[in-house]
Amino acid sequence: MNEQAAHHSVRWHHVAILAVAVLVCAAGVGFASTQSSDRADATTERDRARVAVAAQLHRTAASATELDEPRADTKTALEAVAPVTASIHDVIGLISSHIDTLSGAHHAAIDGNVDEYNALVTRGNELLTQIEAKADVIERQTEDLRRETDAQLAVATSRR
Repeated sequence: MNEQAAHHSVRWHHVAILAVAVLVCAAGVGFASTQSSDRADATTERDRARVAVAAQLHRTAASATELDEPRADTKTALEAVAPVTASIHDVIGLISSHIDTLSGAHHAAIDGNVDEYNALVTRGNELLTQIEAKADVIERQTEDLRRETDAQLAVATSRR
């Protein structure tokens, strides 16, 4: 029986291999649980990020909606000011022409060309009449604009 016991004895390298196998299995289990935990943490973080992005999108949409009314008001105001701006542009053109005409009349007077001088003075007077008429238009337009603005302001303050 001694021979049989000796024949079936466990050798030290078998024990060492078994120990290494147990360590490898333990390391595998530890690694798997760590990876599972990391994956769960990443999933939680991704879900938090999605919630944050959704909240930001909601705030952005709400801000855009809040800006719609002021944007429309600004557009309306610009449309109301456009006729005044156009009239001012026209009067500036008339004034520029008047200055050129006066300069021409000055040079004609220096040159002694009486007919050209008289024609330019007449043209200058016509331009002055046009400038005065355009100034009256601008005055009426600005008064109308002032009344519209006052009415809008009254409506806006009554809403509060």
